[in-house]
Amino acid sequence: MARDLYAILGVAHDADFDTIRAAYRNAAKTAHPDLGGTAGEFEALKEAYDCLSDEARRANYDRTGYYTRGKAADTLDAKALDKLRTTIVKIVNLLVKGKKTRPTICPKPTSFPCLLTAPLSNPLNRK
Repeated sequence: MARDLYAILGVAHDADFDTIRAAYRNAAKTAHPDLGGTAGEFEALKEAYDCLSDEARRANYDRTGYYTRGKAADTLDAKALDKLRTTIVKIVNLLVKGKKTRPTICPKPTSFPCLLTAPLSNPLNRK
């Protein structure tokens, strides 16, 4: 489950950049390892600020609930999205092509002569 970056910083979801920056600076004063905080707590605070202070990352986080870390992650996300887009285009092309040459779902009745000539039995008269 993704962490709530807004809760880490203690700001509302509709907070502007200045509010986010002020909340980060205030929280960093107590979360920094040199000032009595833990490294993990400060790292979480820093990641939350890095994501929410960047408009593109914040929009992505608001849309998906997940965030990326650093420029390398953004590059990987771009490559993954490109691969996904290519795959979707291939699937759509196959579906469009398939409509033109799509076989019928039911075979012709003449291909099963035993079904046509066999008498229908009453399911209640079993022996």
